[in-house]
Amino acid sequence: MELYKVEKMLESRGITSESLANIVYENQITHNPELVQTDAYMAVGEVMANPIVQDYIFTMLLLDELVENNHVDSKYQSLASKIANDDPMFGVDEHLAFGIASLYGTIATTNYGYEDRMKRGIIGELDQDKEHINTFADDLAGAIIAAAASVLANEQLKVG
Repeated sequence: MELYKVEKMLESRGITSESLANIVYENQITHNPELVQTDAYMAVGEVMANPIVQDYIFTMLLLDELVENNHVDSKYQSLASKIANDDPMFGVDEHLAFGIASLYGTIATTNYGYEDRMKRGIIGELDQDKEHINTFADDLAGAIIAAAASVLANEQLKVG
């Protein structure tokens, strides 16, 4: 799938490459003072270009949209309710996000946990948005950020 289509799908939920790259940059600048914003933006693009990550992106956004638009069969209403209310005992959203992070190693999985807890920038905005269902979207944003930070960290390790 073209990266452009992935970006448009994310933008439809309020997630821009720039909003992700800003947090990646904040995350990594203390570890690499020579880092520039463009590096973070390119790392986000690299993660979003991964076909496996794209499948996660589409699946996670689809689940939020199906529930938000009431397109869930009545036999799954209890599950839809958990998603709609971002039930703290419903961990599927975090598990899917962790799946993305795990593709990029321990740096990404550690960073994902941090981003999920801190809810900086777009992650917090999605989490606090009461007009839309973002149960999966906020975790998705955190996972992309964590994976992109890992890409940069691993590049730094190769150089250093």
